[in-house]
Amino acid sequence: MDPADDVAQGQGPLPDTRVNAPAGGATEEPLQGLLLEALKALATAGQAELACRLAARACALYRQGDARAWNRFNAAMHRLAAGAPGPTGAADGPHGQDD
Repeated sequence: MDPADDVAQGQGPLPDTRVNAPAGGATEEPLQGLLLEALKALATAGQAELACRLAARACALYRQGDARAWNRFNAAMHRLAAGAPGPTGAADGPHGQDD
């Protein structure tokens, strides 16, 4: 079987399709910025809880390997959580009630 068939069927390694990509992950920081913008847009569109969950997943991915990225996503998660609805659907206090 042709290795390209494996890739087309979701098996095997994906080919490197980068064109003149810098070595050493130099493109990762701009991508993180783009993802942070997308999280903010989700929250603005009324999907703050989803944005928080995705930011938390990014934190988990970066926790061990990239402290700076972890810090960026952790800070975003906390900013987004401040505007997310509480357990009762109200965004007016930490317990879903006016405090």
